[in-house]
Amino acid sequence: MRTDSERVWLSAIILLVAGGVANAQQVATDATPGGALDEIIVTAQRRAQSIMDVPLAITAIGGDTLVKQGINNSADLASAVPNLQISSPYGSTQPNFSLRGVSVANEYNSNQASPIGVYIDDVYIAARTSQGMGLFDLDRVEVLRGPQGTLFGRNTTGGAINFITKGPSLSGANGYAEAGYGNFNTFTAQGAIEETLIDGQLGLRLAANYVKGNGQIENIYPGGEDPNSQDSRQVRLSVRFKPGTAHWM
Repeated sequence: MRTDSERVWLSAIILLVAGGVANAQQVATDATPGGALDEIIVTAQRRAQSIMDVPLAITAIGGDTLVKQGINNSADLASAVPNLQISSPYGSTQPNFSLRGVSVANEYNSNQASPIGVYIDDVYIAARTSQGMGLFDLDRVEVLRGPQGTLFGRNTTGGAINFITKGPSLSGANGYAEAGYGNFNTFTAQGAIEETLIDGQLGLRLAANYVKGNGQIENIYPGGEDPNSQDSRQVRLSVRFKPGTAHWM
């Protein structure tokens, strides 16, 4: 039986998605001539480049690919990224990332900084307790193997992981909705809505994610949580402003 707070959360996601779908614009995309593969653009060197031109050991995974592979948490990345291992006594809430065998020396010390830098939109996430996060409404994930201290700074001896979210496109309005149901009464839902306030200059994007599921083992203690159960809620608001040409009288 769902609590009042869970009903409010689900209602908010439904309203968010309904508003996005109502204002969505259909954007037609043409297939690449000759069936060629689309070029992958990354910002591993602090500038937009084709992944083929970046002289680094890098893996870039698009947000759509993450969804298709069922990767909805940062602790699940190991299944899609070569040379990346993830293990932790704290579960998915605090994953210990290891690249090419480089990781924290003492995995049972929750306060030790990881030599694998974790970033969200190039913003460093220092606390390891904040690195276990739900993945939703992402543009891509870039995983860089090897020392990255020149461009990313300290605590990147083993590499860097950069989660890049989808930002406002500054053109029109759009939105999407996804929902799923799985084993152990697991319910997932996520959606996003985007609105352009000033065409080409100012836009907003609001995204939300919800995961609720029972654990694999039933806890017979009254009111106790089942082991490995899930109860996750995230909301992200993105604002993008692009200065335009000023017109003076």
